[in-house]
Amino acid sequence: MSQSDDGDHLVVIEHAGLTGLPWHAVEGATWTTSYAPGWTALLDLPTPAGTPATAGLVCVPARGEASDTLLVFARDAERARIDSERHGVRLELLDGARADAASVLDLLRRTDLAVLLCHGLIDPDQLDLALLVAADGQLPSRHPIAASSPHALPHRLTWRALQEVADAPALVLSAACSSGQGMIGGLGERLGLFAALRSRGTRAVVAPAWDAVATDVVAQLAGVREMVFGGMPVGKAVKRAGDRAAEHLPAWRARILGIEGDWR
Repeated sequence: MSQSDDGDHLVVIEHAGLTGLPWHAVEGATWTTSYAPGWTALLDLPTPAGTPATAGLVCVPARGEASDTLLVFARDAERARIDSERHGVRLELLDGARADAASVLDLLRRTDLAVLLCHGLIDPDQLDLALLVAADGQLPSRHPIAASSPHALPHRLTWRALQEVADAPALVLSAACSSGQGMIGGLGERLGLFAALRSRGTRAVVAPAWDAVATDVVAQLAGVREMVFGGMPVGKAVKRAGDRAAEHLPAWRARILGIEGDWR
C-alpha cells in the first residue's frame, strides 16, 4: 500500500496459487487498486504521462450480435467523438469488417489511448488470450466453439501477436470479456495484454477481470476515457467509474474493471 496526493493505493503482485482473486473489488475500499506483473515492472515505472493527444476506438461486433450490444457500441462511438472534440483529442474510429488484425495493430501504433470494443477468447490451460477481430471482410463469431476452432484463427488477435506492434498506446481500455484476467506462466510471469504491450510503450491496461455485461463495461470504460481526457489519473478514474456504477448495480457488475500497470 502506498500513499500519494490522490490517496492510498494498493498494488497487487499475484502469486500463482492465488491468481484471479478480485482485490480491486473489496467492499468498502476507499483506496485505488492495480495489478503488477512483478517487482521489476513496478520499480521501473516511468514518469507519469500527460493527457492523450490521439485516441483510437476499435469496434468489432460479432456476427449476429445482439441488437442492444450493437446500440451500445454505436452510442459509445458517438460519445467518444463528442468527448474527444471537447478535450481537443484527435480520434480515429476503426469498426466492423475493416477492423482486421493488421488494421488494429496499425491503429495501436499511432495512438496514445486505444479503446477496444470487441469480444475476447481466453484459454487459461493454453495460456492464451485473444481479441476477436474481423478477417477477410467478415466479422468474427462469438460462439466459443466456433471462435476457438482452427477455421477462426484469422479472427484471433492473440497477446503473442500483439507483441508485433512497434509502438503501443500508453493506455489501453479493453471491453473484451476477461481480457484483464491474469494468467501465470511457467516462470511465474503474468501473461496477457499488458505483458504483450508493456515493452512497446503501454503503461496500463484497463479491462474486465471476468465475463462482463456489455452495457456495464462500455459505460464504465466511456467514463474512464472521458476522465482521462480531462487529466485524471487512470486509477482514480476507474475507482470513480466503479463507485458510480455501484450506486445501481451489484458489486460483480460494478467492480468489473481492473488495472494492470501504472495507475497514476
